[in-house]
Amino acid sequence: MKIEFTKTVQLVNNQKVSFRYPSINDVNTLRTFINKLSKEDTFIIMSGEIISVREESAYLKKNLKKIAQGDMVILICESAGRIIGSASVERNTQKRKRARHVGSFGISLLPEFRGQGLGKRLMEEALTEAKKRIVGLKMVTLDVFAPNSTAIDLYRKIGFQEVGGIPQGILFHGQYVDLIIMWKAV
Repeated sequence: MKIEFTKTVQLVNNQKVSFRYPSINDVNTLRTFINKLSKEDTFIIMSGEIISVREESAYLKKNLKKIAQGDMVILICESAGRIIGSASVERNTQKRKRARHVGSFGISLLPEFRGQGLGKRLMEEALTEAKKRIVGLKMVTLDVFAPNSTAIDLYRKIGFQEVGGIPQGILFHGQYVDLIIMWKAV
């Protein structure tokens, strides 16, 4: 089942970008996107790993199935035919019925598109879509590296609250840093 959704927004620099759901045809551009982020070694779990076309294809197929089942929302952000960002909310299905009302949020943008309000817009659209498409979703959680103060500030502006963390839960640039857990009702 393909979900029809496209939204075009204008950034502060007048550049237009589009939000949409991914399709299987996006495998190569998604792979390029995630590998660029991994190489940057920024505040994401991946750190220099290179994803193959086969790995990205399997990952995308699995997630497209979750989208079709109503357990996930993924919005990709495009500019001039290339993927520059993505945001997702995935229902917690591992704990059966007891936690199906909880979703996990994630977002990433290429460095040259950060600081322009795009992350906030993409995040708001993904959360709105999740509320519409993931039946029974009541709250969304996210994990963020403690040194990522820019993201933490954005999450707070959107309404996320810090509820805890894991001391030294992430190895980042050779140091163990805290992993902060935040949540928001939807």
